[in-house]
This record gives sequence, C-alpha cells and structure tokens, in this order.
Amino acid sequence: MKIAEFVSKNKIVAIIAAIVVVLVIIFVSYVFSSASGRIVPASFVEARVSASDQAAQLVSILSETTGRIGEVQERIGEYKYTQALEIVTEEAKKDGDIRNRAVQLALELEKMAKAIPNIRSDQAAQVALSATSKEAALIAQLLSYVNELQDLLVQLRLAVSNPRGGFENVNDSIADINKAADEINKLNEEYKAEMSRFDEIIADTEKEE
Repeated sequence: MKIAEFVSKNKIVAIIAAIVVVLVIIFVSYVFSSASGRIVPASFVEARVSASDQAAQLVSILSETTGRIGEVQERIGEYKYTQALEIVTEEAKKDGDIRNRAVQLALELEKMAKAIPNIRSDQAAQVALSATSKEAALIAQLLSYVNELQDLLVQLRLAVSNPRGGFENVNDSIADINKAADEINKLNEEYKAEMSRFDEIIADTEKEE
C-alpha cells in the first residue's frame, strides 16, 4: 500500500470516528443535562464560527468541482476524451483538501456538541442539537462525494481506453456526484436555517430577562 493511500484511509477513519463522537456526545450531553441557569458558552460560539467557515469553504470547493464535472460531459459529447480525463484528474487532486477540511469541521462540531448542555434555553438547545446533527450528516455525504469522484476517475480512464464500450458507467458516476453535492448543499442550508432560528430563540430569551 502506498503511503499516500495509507494516510488517506487514516483520514477517512478519523472523520468517521469524529462523526460518531459528535453524535454520541450530543445525545448523552443533552439527555443528562439540566436546563436551569444555562447560557450560550463562548466555546459554542467560537466553534460555531469556525464550523461555519469550514462548511462554507467546503461547499465552495464542491460547487466549483461540480461545475467542472459538468464540463466533462460536454467534452465527452465532443469526443474530447483526453480533455475530459484531464478535468477529472485535476479535480480528484482536491480529495485531500476536502478530507482535511472535513476533519476540521468534525472537530468543531464536537466542540459545539460538548457545549450544548450549557445553553440557557431548552428550545435553543434542541435546535442546536438538530443543527449539529445535520452538519455531522453533511460530513458523511462529503465522504460519499470524494469516493464518487475517485470512482469517476477510474470509470473515465476505462472508458477512454475503450471508447466503444460506451460511457454509461461514467454518466452514472457523474449522476451520483451531483446527487451527493445536492444533498450536501441541502444539509448546509438546513444547518444555517436552524442556526438562524437558534439566534432568534436566544434573542427572545434575553429580552425576557
């Protein structure tokens, strides 16, 4: 096994482990915590800012990559197979960056999860729980996305080496990539909506004091 492949697999394990930790901490912390005297701790606020930044950068990278994947279909339609392969090869190189950012996002979500028991409002805590869970699900979709991207590279290489065999598998891989990208965008939008609701609840709570 190549060193790069070993490191990549370790990163995948780290991401999955972080997701599991986040979900367990969220569940245990919320179930066994007391609602009285809660505030929004600085650790939650800081981790939220960092998580939002990481998520925004990830979505931006995926948006650019997904757009370029659209170009692949155009090049195939024009029989410019070499150009199509060059595009996919270039985008597949972003695999490491995406995985690294996903790890950082998972770590920030873990910090948010640990702080949920200290949030003042039960209602706000429930919203934070839901929002953090959505971002954890987003990380799982990121793994699916990068795996599909690597699969597309393999399928395209095979198709280019034997064009007469058709590009059905390539088109299927592209469809899977687009599906994963749509789900990632959906989860991120849901997360942002939940956090906006969280802010409204906290603002209302502060007015009542």
